[in-house]
Amino acid sequence: MVSQAVDAFYINSGVVTTPPNVNATNFVNNGTISIFTSLPFSTSNTENFTNRGAMSGSVGWQLDHAPSGAGIRRAAAVFHNHPQGTVTSSDGFVIQGLTLSTTSQLLIGATNLINEGIMSVGELGLMSLRGTNVNLKRGGLQVAPFLGQGTSQNTNGTVFFPETAIIDNYAGIGTNNINTAAILTQVVVGNTTNYLAQGPTAFGTVAYPAISYVNITNRPPLNLTITNSTGQVTNMLLVTNWVVQGAFVAVSSTNVGTRARFYPSVTPTNLFQTITVELSTTINNPVTTQDDILTLYVSDRLTSATNTVISTNNTVQPRTYKPSAYMVSRLQPFEFVFGDAPNSVVTNDLLYKQNFTNAVAPARWVGYGFTADKLSGVQPVIPGGSITNIAGRIEINAGSLNLERTRFRSDGLVTVRSKHLYSSTNANMDAFNLNFDLGSTNGTLRMQSLAKQSVTRFGGDVQLWSGTWSNTQVLIITNNFAPDTNVPPNYVVSPITNIIIYDYHVMIMNADGIALPTPVTTFGFIARATNVFLGDSLRITNNFYTDAQRMTIEAPGGGIALSDGLQNLTTGNAPNLRYFTNNGNVTVPNEARFGYDPVANVPSYVTFVNRSNIFAAGIYARSTYFENAGYLSSGTILYVDTVSGRMENGSSDTGGDLNIKASDFKLRNYTNQTAGAVIFSITNTLYDNGSTGPNRIVCGDGFHAQIASGNGKPTSGDLLGTSLETAAPIFASIDHTWPGTDRGVSTAGYSNNLAVGRLVLSVGFDAELAFYGTGTSNAIYVDYLQFAGVGIDAVDTAIYTDPNIIIYFADSNLPAEQLDGKLGGHLRWVKSYAGAYSSVDLLVNGQVTKVNRALRQSLILDSDGDGLANGFDSSPFDPAVLSLSLASSSPLTLNLGWTAAANTIYKIEYVTNQTQTWQLLKNYTNNAASAAAASVTDVVPAGSPQRYYRVGYQP
Repeated sequence: MVSQAVDAFYINSGVVTTPPNVNATNFVNNGTISIFTSLPFSTSNTENFTNRGAMSGSVGWQLDHAPSGAGIRRAAAVFHNHPQGTVTSSDGFVIQGLTLSTTSQLLIGATNLINEGIMSVGELGLMSLRGTNVNLKRGGLQVAPFLGQGTSQNTNGTVFFPETAIIDNYAGIGTNNINTAAILTQVVVGNTTNYLAQGPTAFGTVAYPAISYVNITNRPPLNLTITNSTGQVTNMLLVTNWVVQGAFVAVSSTNVGTRARFYPSVTPTNLFQTITVELSTTINNPVTTQDDILTLYVSDRLTSATNTVISTNNTVQPRTYKPSAYMVSRLQPFEFVFGDAPNSVVTNDLLYKQNFTNAVAPARWVGYGFTADKLSGVQPVIPGGSITNIAGRIEINAGSLNLERTRFRSDGLVTVRSKHLYSSTNANMDAFNLNFDLGSTNGTLRMQSLAKQSVTRFGGDVQLWSGTWSNTQVLIITNNFAPDTNVPPNYVVSPITNIIIYDYHVMIMNADGIALPTPVTTFGFIARATNVFLGDSLRITNNFYTDAQRMTIEAPGGGIALSDGLQNLTTGNAPNLRYFTNNGNVTVPNEARFGYDPVANVPSYVTFVNRSNIFAAGIYARSTYFENAGYLSSGTILYVDTVSGRMENGSSDTGGDLNIKASDFKLRNYTNQTAGAVIFSITNTLYDNGSTGPNRIVCGDGFHAQIASGNGKPTSGDLLGTSLETAAPIFASIDHTWPGTDRGVSTAGYSNNLAVGRLVLSVGFDAELAFYGTGTSNAIYVDYLQFAGVGIDAVDTAIYTDPNIIIYFADSNLPAEQLDGKLGGHLRWVKSYAGAYSSVDLLVNGQVTKVNRALRQSLILDSDGDGLANGFDSSPFDPAVLSLSLASSSPLTLNLGWTAAANTIYKIEYVTNQTQTWQLLKNYTNNAASAAAASVTDVVPAGSPQRYYRVGYQP
C-alpha cells in the first residue's frame, strides 16, 4: 500500500479551470477557481480553508476534512471566507424539466466556520453549513433567483413540456356566438379615458381599466376607377380587409410592468401575428445588493398557428392541460425578442363599428388559467416528503451562531439550528419558508430580524381568454356613368358597393393575481432558553415549542400566528412557561391556553401580561397575576383565573362568556363587548377607579357576580366608574345575579357594596330582564339607571326582580319619583346619594355642594318646604328657619321648631361655644307627604353653659 504525503499548503493566486488534486492541510485561494465536476469538489486531509478570491463550481463544493484513503469525514478546523471572497455552486444542465446533471451543493463543515463574503447555490441547490462556532456576521448566503428554463410542445401541439413551476388550473376551447359590441367598454374618469375588456367567459373578466396593446394590418388594397360628376376619371385604392389584434392586460400591482410584441405567422399569407405579453418586475437582492429582473411571458398563437387543440402536460401526474395556442415561459421567447411593438391605440370603435352588419358574430375562443409558483423547486413526490425536501435550501447547524447583519436570500427553505444564538441583530432574512431550532447557553435567547411578515416575490394566478371572429362593413361610393354620350348632362348615377371585412383577434389577460408581497411561513419554531425574547413576527404552521420559563413577545414587530396544522396553543407547547408578556400580536385559530389545562394538572403562570393583541377562538389564562392593557379577542370564551388581576387601558371582545375568577381584581378605563354572559367570581376586592377611569361592560346574556364557593359578595370594592349594559332580545328572558347587601334607602349602600356607576337596560319586544340575589336579601345599588326602549309604563313588565333583590338607584333617564316603588317596591330611589353620574353642583349655605340631580330637578318634591317644588325653586335646599321657645324653667327645657319638608331626614346639633365640634342632639324625620311643623325638645342640664343650635338635612 502506497501512502501519499500530505502537503502543508495548497495556494492558488491565479486562475484554475481544471479540478485540482488537493491533498493539503491548508487550502488557500487568493485567485479564481472555476471548475465543472459531476459531484461536489472535495479536498483531502484539509484542516483549514481560506478564500479571498472567487470559487465557482458546477455542481459545487464539499469542504470539510476528508481522508485521502478510507475513513470517516469530519469537520475541518477552520473555514474562513473573507469579505472579498465568493463561493458559488451552480445547478447542472436542465432540459424541459428533466435534470440531466445534479443540483448544486455547497457543503461546509468546520469547527470554526466564518463567512464574511458571499456564498450561493443555484435555484435548485442545497447549502449546508455545520460547525461548532459559526460566525456569519455581515456575510451573505443566497439561493440564486428563480429564472426558469423555457417551454416547448410537439409539432401538432398535443403534448407540451411546461416551464418550471407553472401549474395548470383550467383549459378550454370552444366556438359560439358572442356579442362583440360588449367586449370593450369606455370609462371616463375626469380627464382620463380608460377601457374595460371582458371576455364571454369568467377567465376574460377584467375588473378595472386594462393596459392595452393594439396592432392593425391590412391586405393589399383594391384599385378602382370611378367617374365624378364633371366626367373626370379618378383612381381609388379601396381597403377590403383589415386585421385587428389587441391584448388587454390587467395588473393590480403598480410594481409589475407590462409590454407586448407582435410576431408574424410562420405562414406568409396569414396576416395574423403571435401576441406575446411580458410581465416583469425588479427586486433588489439583499445579498448582492443588485437588482434581480424577474419575468413571465405569455404567447398567444390562436390565429397565427394552423390549429388549436388541448395539449397534455407530459411531465406531471396526474396529467394537466392547456390550449396549444398558449405558451408560458419565464425566459424571453424569440417571438418577443424579434416581434414588433404595437402600432395603434384603443378607440371606441376598435372592436365594433356602428355600421357593422351585425353585433353578434360566431367566434372561436380558448381559455386558460395557471399559477406561476413562487417556489423554484417542487416538493418531491416521495413517501414522507415535506417542506424539508424542497429544492433551494439553506441549512445551518451550529453550536454557537452569530447572525448579526447576515443577509439571506432564498426561494426554498432556510433552516437555522443553534444551541446558542449569539446575535441576530439587523439580519436581513429575505426568504419566505423558514424553520428554526434555537437555544441559548446563557439563559437568554433574543430572536430578531430573522423573519419578516412578507418578502417581495414574483408569481401568482393568471387567467386568459382569447377569441377570433370577423365582421363586415358596407361602404357606398358614388360613381357617375354615361352609356350613350360623353356629355355630362347625360351621365347617370351608378353607386359602387364596397364591403370591408374586419378580422379580429383579442387576448384578455387578468394578471391581478401576480402579487409581489409573499407571506413568510415558519414551518417550525423551537426556542430553548430560560428567557425568550421574540422580536419577529412568525406565522407557524407545523411545530411550536419552547422550554422557556419567561417569554416576551416584543414590540413593535414581534408576534406568533399559528395556522394550518397548528391550531391550538396549549401548555404542551410551553410546558415550563411561568411568565408571559405580549407586546406584539398572538393569533391562534382555535384555543389559546395560558397556564390552564382542564385535563392535565399543570402549574399556572406566575404572570400573564398582554399589552397588545391576542386573537383566538377561545382564550384561557390562569396566573397569579393577570393584566390586560391591550386587546383580547375570543370567538367563544374569555376565561381568567388569577389571584390578583387588572383590566386597565384595554379592551376585549368575546363571542361567548367573559368569566373572571380572582381574589382581587381592578377595572380601569376598559371596554368589553361580550355576546355571552359576564361573570365575576371575586372573593376579596372588585373595584374600579371611579369616574376618572370609566369602564364599559356590554353583555349579551346577562351579568353575574358571586363568590365561586358561596353566595357572598367580595369583601370590599365598588364599580362606580363602570357602565354595565345588558339587553334582552325579543321574547327572551335574560337572568342576572348580584350579591350586594341590602342596606335600604341609604347612601351606605354605595360604599364597599359592589355599587355600579351606570346600569343600562335594553329590552326587546315581549322580553324581560330578570334580577336575582345570591342570598335571601340582596341589592344592587346603581348611580344612574338608564332604560333603552322601555317607557315608564312598561317597567313593571320589562323588568323582573326576585323577592330576594332590590334595585336602588340615585338617578335615571325616566322620572325618578315615578320609578320609585315600582316592581312591587323592589325599585327604590336613593335621593340622598349624589354620585359621579347622578349629581349636580349647587350653592347651598354659601358653599358649592353636590346634590342629587333627580332631586334637584324634581317637579314634585319641595326639599326646603317653602311651597315651591325643587325644579321651580332657585334655592331648593335653603336651611331650615329655627325658632326657640322656653317650655319650662325647672328644669330648663327648650322647644326648637321649624317647618320640615316632606320625607326628609333632619339632624339637630348643638355646641356650647362656636369653636367646638357640633354634637348630635337627635334626628328627626318627617314621614308625611307634605311639609309640616316639626318640634324637638332639649332638657338642658343644670349648670350647663349657653348652647347654640342648628338644624340641617342632606339634600
